[in-house]
Amino acid sequence: PDRFFAGIKLLNANKGKKIIYTGGLLPWEKKKRTEGELLKNKSLEFGIDENDILITKKVQNTYEEANAISHLIDNKSKIILVTSAFHMNRAEFLFKKHDFIIFPYPVDFKFKNDKITILDFIPSATSLSSSSFVIREVLGRMYYRVKFLLK
Repeated sequence: PDRFFAGIKLLNANKGKKIIYTGGLLPWEKKKRTEGELLKNKSLEFGIDENDILITKKVQNTYEEANAISHLIDNKSKIILVTSAFHMNRAEFLFKKHDFIIFPYPVDFKFKNDKITILDFIPSATSLSSSSFVIREVLGRMYYRVKFLLK
């Protein structure tokens, strides 16, 4: 929701001319409509003009998102890239590979400001989930760096 509301806020503040949603749909999902189609409908409910909304074709990852957007708008276009703060590094890298001029707008910051206790050093399902999230993001960053290095 942070990404959606940030995009609406930026468009309403005239920081951009269009809002682009990606047609995210993973192969194992049973949904018939993409994430972009759902967000477009929700944007219309928030008063966004239909002509100001673009949706990419179906995509499965950030690389495909950047590529699909490059077919919707000109390369060298200025883009306010709205994504989660944790994912911004990889997303910005991939969009720059498509020659977009990026203005990062990170949202959904993950931080913990609690006092550290002995319980923080005991394994838990939450910690396992968090470490899995971090490992996946680091592997994604490494994969694309190597992929573009070999081209």
